Amino acid sequence: MTSPEVKSARKLIAPVQFLDVAGTVQRNNEGMAASVAERITEECGNSVQPARRHHEPASSRRGSSMKAGVA
Repeated sequence: MTSPEVKSARKLIAPVQFLDVAGTVQRNNEGMAASVAERITEECGNSVQPARRHHEPASSRRGSSMKAGVA
């Protein structure tokens, strides 16, 4: 079973957590505007989203020859 599709990376985490991450980006880049930090955070989330969307634990794959817990 795959995770439901999320169209916005902002929806991957709670709004407060998103702003915390964006705040960290802003603090670690002197002079950066909050809007730029939020955009960077959004783009990073967008790069993680495809991996999250297609992730399936090995134990839930149909027809898989791998057994859970065996690498």
